[in-house]
Amino acid sequence: MTSIGAGKDDYPQTIGIDISKATLDCHAYPARSDRQFDNSPKGYKALIAWIGQWEIERVAYEATGVYHRAMEAALTTMPCVRLNPERARRFAQATGTLAKTDRIDAAILARMAATLQPPVRSAQSANQALLQTAPRTDRPPCRCARRRERCHHRRRRKTGTATRNHHQHRRYRHSHRQPAHRHHA
Repeated sequence: MTSIGAGKDDYPQTIGIDISKATLDCHAYPARSDRQFDNSPKGYKALIAWIGQWEIERVAYEATGVYHRAMEAALTTMPCVRLNPERARRFAQATGTLAKTDRIDAAILARMAATLQPPVRSAQSANQALLQTAPRTDRPPCRCARRRERCHHRRRRKTGTATRNHHQHRRYRHSHRQPAHRHHA
């Protein structure tokens, strides 16, 4: 139980982080404290030190592709929540926030995570985070590549020159099409 004179800093904080290529704009809710850090290893250390002044309930950020991965790896011991950018935008609209700045986005993310309390991901080791961000090698990167690979396997199943002649014949037949004969009445 908290004392009667307890301030907003005494409650567990939800941290909202708006991630861009160069900076991390952060907001602590309900303390209403804002800070900006570099999106770099040095900035992550400063962020962790700043967060360390409170008891943390959640650290919320939007999935931003390549920009959030390094920060996510640095915060492996924190109770992190990766939010869907579309849902965060809808939450901002629902609360009547129409302005869009990095500072406001960080505050919205913190408020959204504190209000909706999405599940916190389990803490990962640095190796687990690295494996999660590594490219997958068990499948081709796109549907076109998978299609090419599938066609390549089919062609390999067919043997000899019959396959080659068949493709050459099709190419010749389609490239030298004769116009349709029309009968005049």
